[in-house]
Amino acid sequence: MKADKLSLDEASQLLGTLSSADGKATLVLKCNTNSTQASVTTSSFLGWESLRVLYRIDDGPATERQWAASPKGSEAVSDNAIEFINALTDNSTLTLTIFDYNESRHDLQFNLGSISGLRSRIASVCKWATAFSNKADLNGSAANPQRLKSKAGSAANSPR
Repeated sequence: MKADKLSLDEASQLLGTLSSADGKATLVLKCNTNSTQASVTTSSFLGWESLRVLYRIDDGPATERQWAASPKGSEAVSDNAIEFINALTDNSTLTLTIFDYNESRHDLQFNLGSISGLRSRIASVCKWATAFSNKADLNGSAANPQRLKSKAGSAANSPR
């Protein structure tokens, strides 16, 4: 996890990433100046138009959405990031299928670890209406360090 400030009260940017089980994709959850974003970046070209995405948490029901494609064509961007992030549960498996421009399937799995800590930090920094007050600094235990890449602070503010 990366943020532009050590204190959540002062941060305007927060980024959390998680690699897929096969290492071919990255789940990106972020807040950037009060805008919440969720996306999946792949090593494959997906297309430049709207992408059909199916996702499921563990054995729950599948949810189908149309996500936007990034200008580079290798990233699918959630149509409703807050809803998507709120659906993610601790220690669960996110199974996500992206259908590319040619309707080819890109099947991905992410082992989520302690995702609720990251979610509450994004909610706090992005000032979600449902955000809990969390005044802990970013060095807290919001994420399983073996599952989520964690790094608090920018290069200038990072304690070394």
